[in-house]
Amino acid sequence: PTPLNLICVAHVAGDEATEALLGALNDSGRVAVSHTRVDGRYLLRLSVGQTRTTAASVDELWSLLDHHAPPV
Repeated sequence: PTPLNLICVAHVAGDEATEALLGALNDSGRVAVSHTRVDGRYLLRLSVGQTRTTAASVDELWSLLDHHAPPV
């Protein structure tokens, strides 16, 4: 196993879709997601290395990402 603390992801449709996804995720009240820019690209910052994070927490996050992602 490799410990990871922070994962950055972006929607394939670009920065606007990624920013919309950030708003939808945070508006859900179930997660708190931040953002950054790397090489000019808008990215979501997902912290999964907190000691209370469980596999179920990560599964829920991926489910929310899938549910709230704008269509391609």
